[in-house]
Amino acid sequence: MTSLGATVVIPTLNGERYLDRLLSVLERQDFAGAVEVLVIDSGSTDSTLTIVRAHPEVRLHEIPNSEFGHGKTRNLAAQLARGRIVAYLTQDALPSSAGWLTALVAPLDPGGANAVAVFGKQEPRRGCFPLQKYEIQAVFARFGDELALYQRTERVPTDSEMDLLAFYSDVNSAARREFLLDVIPYRDLSYSEDMAFARDLIEAGYRKAYSPDASVEHSNDLSFREYGKRIFDETLAMRRVDESAPMYGFGGAV
Repeated sequence: MTSLGATVVIPTLNGERYLDRLLSVLERQDFAGAVEVLVIDSGSTDSTLTIVRAHPEVRLHEIPNSEFGHGKTRNLAAQLARGRIVAYLTQDALPSSAGWLTALVAPLDPGGANAVAVFGKQEPRRGCFPLQKYEIQAVFARFGDELALYQRTERVPTDSEMDLLAFYSDVNSAARREFLLDVIPYRDLSYSEDMAFARDLIEAGYRKAYSPDASVEHSNDLSFREYGKRIFDETLAMRRVDESAPMYGFGGAV
């Protein structure tokens, strides 16, 4: 156990476009505990490393690109983290307020909601590709505007209920460090490691949360062709986790 309250992890690869803004937003977080920011870079060739080093309070850990994996790199981050809570952001997700981290980690309080993992809301950027904008808004509308807790009961869930139970996005998420290290780590998958993680913890009887007040601005800068490929790749990854998963994306590219 460490004295830090939270570690915010950002995996990077050529993330110069939004990274300085992201690190600046994190510096302004209004959080009661101590916070560290940990960047794990996997071989950036743009100005990403220069940007990180311009923020001396940020920890930088570099790995070869060949060693990156969506699941295993997040497991590495949990091992390196000094915080009791490990929050994950992608390099292009911008918290919407100074209260983002407080809202995100609140459901992980053992004396409160007692969830082991939580994901936050995403809002599409202005000018987002229209189909992706519609999908992002539709995905998060399903979870409502209030804190929600999800845990499997003895009743077998319907397909739509399982969608809600298993949905999770590491664009904007957090989990207890000890849970990641000692109970359920991420699987080493090419895509959809977050959805697999949520499915694993739900199947094991644990509770996850959705925190709409922990909002980030995020949408991928993709062409129509790239968007379609992303959905296909993520859905294929989920089929490898669960063969009953339909061959279309729920929240694909989110």
